[in-house]
Amino acid sequence: MAANTASLFASATLLRPNATTSVTPADAFANKKYVALYFSAHWCGPCRQFTPRFAETYKAIAARDPNLLEAVFVSADQDEDDFTSYRNTMPWVALDPFEFSDVSEKLRSHFKVEGFPTLTIVEAATGKVVTEDAVQFVVGDASGAGCPWAPKQLREILTDSTPLVGANHVTGAKTIGELRAKGVKHIAIYFSAHWCPPCRGFTPVLTACYRKMASQRSDFEFIFASSDNAKAEFEEYHATMGFAAFPFRNDAVAALKTALEVRGIPTLATLELCADGDVKLVNAKARGQVNGEDSGADFPWQRKPSPAVIVFEQAQALFDALEEHPHVAVLDLQHVPAASTAAVTDLVAAAVARQRASGNAKVQFCTLPSAAPRAPGCCPDGCALTEQESKRGMQCDGCREEVPTGTLRSCRKHNFDLCATCFDKGVNVEPAGRGLFSRLSQGTKATGTGCGFTVFTNVARNAGFGGFFALPALDAAAVDAAVAAASAVA
Repeated sequence: MAANTASLFASATLLRPNATTSVTPADAFANKKYVALYFSAHWCGPCRQFTPRFAETYKAIAARDPNLLEAVFVSADQDEDDFTSYRNTMPWVALDPFEFSDVSEKLRSHFKVEGFPTLTIVEAATGKVVTEDAVQFVVGDASGAGCPWAPKQLREILTDSTPLVGANHVTGAKTIGELRAKGVKHIAIYFSAHWCPPCRGFTPVLTACYRKMASQRSDFEFIFASSDNAKAEFEEYHATMGFAAFPFRNDAVAALKTALEVRGIPTLATLELCADGDVKLVNAKARGQVNGEDSGADFPWQRKPSPAVIVFEQAQALFDALEEHPHVAVLDLQHVPAASTAAVTDLVAAAVARQRASGNAKVQFCTLPSAAPRAPGCCPDGCALTEQESKRGMQCDGCREEVPTGTLRSCRKHNFDLCATCFDKGVNVEPAGRGLFSRLSQGTKATGTGCGFTVFTNVARNAGFGGFFALPALDAAAVDAAVAAASAVA
């Protein structure tokens, strides 16, 4: 019955909970309806907070229906003692990440795990994914009554009775139904949290935009969807915004994160409230369109096509993470086949021509680093870390926990910080290639949303990126197609 799911583990065996004996995946999953793959690690602060919650939920499900769910701990731990002590807190089986490291890596790749904790639910009999990440659902469902937490449609999440809180927002609505009654057609959902430094940087920009829009119109609403850990933090943070919010730990937030495929925060998504009760997605990645302008003139920020779509096949996975920036192009000048050299020249010429014709700034070139992931004592870009005094709200890039008052090791140039514990342990950064993403973000922001696009080079030679993604071979035909696309809009 569970052969397909078990086959994902190849010949690996699973450690029984609180024991040194093993069981085959086929036996562990026998007669189970669903399997939960728990991607986690002891060094991850949010994981350690979530694990006890999931353990209680798992026990509640097992007491109610022993055959409904089995779970497997797929560890990313780097220390055997940490792995052992951590798995002993879990009432389910575990995959040894040291004996079966290749299987662990294949599972993370197969299920496209981008961060920890991640809880992927699959059908035991088929291996079919039911829920890509059920973490937020479990947080709001201690009894596990909603298992397997299958994603809902937007109209099922945002019903007329879905509650809103906040005293001063432009519509004054207390429910989604009231928004409809007041003639609101478009809303923006803001996924954010007080503990997230990038969120605290973007929130004032979004708030300024909201206030200016509110002075001119009242047919819209922004809604804060919090990932805060405490109600007091939620209330304090929400008070700085001035727009509506879902109540603290409301079920709608977790459901929306899944439905809209929210992978990180801050994220801003815009939706249409249809007259027939339906809810349609307008733009799941609207944040990039708010930066640089605060009038909201283009609200609800429809997805805009790039001025030229120039993405080599081997870099596609990377730029999926930058969809909210519509002015990005890729040229890997180090790895272009000789037969495509002329095409690349034409491609750059077309890009420059477009910029001159539109009056925007000329194309910016940004060369990515070729270095491997972070070396001990350095940031991912190779800068030596120096001692700095920590400030309230600073987060360690190793364990992802807020850094306590005291000293930490930092690179201010690339906004990289390690707490004393992670620095002393030589903890590397997950996922590999953080320096690459940091450089991409910096390069994209430097161009601004008003200019044409940035050309990133040296993509395939970045060791950190290449080690984290399975990159297909360079496709010369994609270069020619990109030239045609660029020429069409030039």
